[in-house]
Amino acid sequence: MPAPVIDPQSSVPGGLRVGTPFQFQLALTEASDPATSWSVVGPLPPGFDFNTTTGLLSGTPTVSLVRSIQFRATNGSGTSAPVTVAFGVEDIRIGTQGMAELFLDLDTLKVWNPVEPTSYAPLKGVQGDKKLVSIGLVKGGELQDKVVSAIKVRMLNDEESTPFLLTAGGFEKIGGGISTRYVVLLDFTVAGVGQMIAEWEDPRSKGGYPFVQIEFTFLTPPPGASTPTLQPLTSLTFPAYLQAEI
Repeated sequence: MPAPVIDPQSSVPGGLRVGTPFQFQLALTEASDPATSWSVVGPLPPGFDFNTTTGLLSGTPTVSLVRSIQFRATNGSGTSAPVTVAFGVEDIRIGTQGMAELFLDLDTLKVWNPVEPTSYAPLKGVQGDKKLVSIGLVKGGELQDKVVSAIKVRMLNDEESTPFLLTAGGFEKIGGGISTRYVVLLDFTVAGVGQMIAEWEDPRSKGGYPFVQIEFTFLTPPPGASTPTLQPLTSLTFPAYLQAEI
């Protein structure tokens, strides 16, 4: 029985986007003998998983990138020649319409919802869902266009508990000047959400009010310096409404 032969034209994925789940099944040529295992050369991109038994590549990309990955198939007679597959993951492409919106004041570090400015909980989420949020940076009443390298959104049960991440690092800048927004994908499927709800007095209740922090990392010169460096800025902690999965 010869070594397996991977079909170089099999199911090359396209249109991958940050936050969008995908599956890509590697295949053998019609004349190939079966494979008993699969392998990947080098590290997978963030959010990717590879099943070495079935040859299924799947996951939810967390960062935009272009990368080539080599795969091999093996059976009792040997290992196939490597096949290289190129992947391109695009940023989230969506306007601000229809998504949650938050403003962060760069002077006070307060966060509010411009659609519901008096709401006790500016952000709302549902356990098990994923939610796009548009964040505007405000200074002196105007939206700011900043050089942002990273955005992290954290949730915590109360102000004394350990926060956990709702974001995986990916974001997209939309617009420019006084219409600039930064879009992130909040993942309410992460383990921290379920663990936090399990600690509630009545986990079967419809919802609760945890807290959220937003951290931006900017490329900016520090006071008295001319060389730009990465400077983190974290919002004040603010309440969110989280609906438990029923």
